[in-house]
Amino acid sequence: MDFEVLVCFVVWASHAAYAWYSVWKASYAYLPRLLDYGATPGWSILSERPKDSTNFEWFIWKEHVTHYLFALILHAGTLPAVMLCLPGRLAKPVLISLWLCLNCLAYGSYPVIVAIGYACILYTTVLLFKTAKSLWVVAVLLFLALNTRLFTPMAHVQYYLFCVFVTYKLLQFVSYLLFTLSKTEKGSVLDDVTHLLFYCLYLPYSTVLFVTYEQFRSQWLARRPLGQRNLPKVLWLATRILFWTFFCDFVLHFCFMNAMVQDYEFLRYVSVDVLCSVVYTAGQFFHSKYVCIFGLFKVFAHVDGMEPPDLPVCISRVALYSRIWRHFDRGLYTFLNTHIFHPLSEAIKYPDLRRVCAGAACFLFVWLFHGQSYSFAVWSFLNFVETMFEYVGCRIDRRLSVVCRLRKLFGIACSRRILAVLQLPCIVVSVFSIAFFLGGADTGFVLIRRILIDEHFQLRPVFFYLISLGYCFVQSTMEVERLRPFAC
Repeated sequence: MDFEVLVCFVVWASHAAYAWYSVWKASYAYLPRLLDYGATPGWSILSERPKDSTNFEWFIWKEHVTHYLFALILHAGTLPAVMLCLPGRLAKPVLISLWLCLNCLAYGSYPVIVAIGYACILYTTVLLFKTAKSLWVVAVLLFLALNTRLFTPMAHVQYYLFCVFVTYKLLQFVSYLLFTLSKTEKGSVLDDVTHLLFYCLYLPYSTVLFVTYEQFRSQWLARRPLGQRNLPKVLWLATRILFWTFFCDFVLHFCFMNAMVQDYEFLRYVSVDVLCSVVYTAGQFFHSKYVCIFGLFKVFAHVDGMEPPDLPVCISRVALYSRIWRHFDRGLYTFLNTHIFHPLSEAIKYPDLRRVCAGAACFLFVWLFHGQSYSFAVWSFLNFVETMFEYVGCRIDRRLSVVCRLRKLFGIACSRRILAVLQLPCIVVSVFSIAFFLGGADTGFVLIRRILIDEHFQLRPVFFYLISLGYCFVQSTMEVERLRPFAC
């Protein structure tokens, strides 16, 4: 079995390396198209070689990272000074005032003002109706309002920054207000507002590095004193984030997968190996991008003595989407699990119906959170389908002890092969869902037509080749998980 796993790993690793080589080679031919599609001058040290700037999220991040960094440095400098010089009751309102200014500095005053208005609406709803249902109804309406004409006239960059800030604020408002509704002892309005602002304005957790209110509260109360903080670990993390930030930007001078994955006309006619390579490398870049974005805020949370969520797991070491959801955006997963999945599960009597309905509600909210586009709807639906595949498999195993019986009948090695084959439908669904997420609906359908079925609805030969490659991938991820299990 060890030799088979080694062969699978070599096959998968060589294909991953070839994917990057293929995209690098195709990028030279794609350069004239990129100049019309979305190129900006690159680094001066590279003679301003054209750079792929079509990944809007990365482009905005690079443009605004200095604002975030400056605000975070001010935050890290003022927090210990305020905590040291002022008594507890006075420190909190002073910190809230400082953090309000720093959020305006980092994200702009308009998103902060709108978010405060949203907070007032939600808090008033809770005061009037005192139910979680009413809170959720109003919160969903506020999410939907972000895509109305009320806000869309803004410039594209400002609108994106506005949506990022306000959507994460809505998560925080809902998390805090659900916590207050669950308490038996109710506090005063002043206490509620103070706790809410203190939680929502804490800068390292203000947007992408999300934690629920209960997590924030426990972390703040258990903050490590300055002398007990692992500064070498923080410096090493900061060095890693700095390296990956420069490396990601460097790669965009030579590999144009972000432009290609959105250019469905190009993907219709390019060779199949380049098509698959583009989708794979775009997914890899997506992971690296979020390591950089999450990592910056994680560094400063550690500086404050907090325990922020881990960085996103590499998508090349995970085969099942339930694991990706649990270990990629851990904050969003915790929100879904704590505030949607478990409450709905407790309200539904039948176990199977409970899982289906709660899971569907979670992915409906994921679609709502990400902007309610058609491509995100397909992506969310495919994610739901894939997790249902996993759930059905787990239920069958629990009832019939399939894994134990396979091991008794065929041994560990053969049973592992069977389990790898059984995971292949999940891999197929996840690959297509990634294409819809990264490239849009047109890219997703191009991928389906070119590697899954032809115009006569017959399976294409390349699909069977990719299935065998998927088997090698699953075997590799199973071995990686055996050697380095996921932390709970």
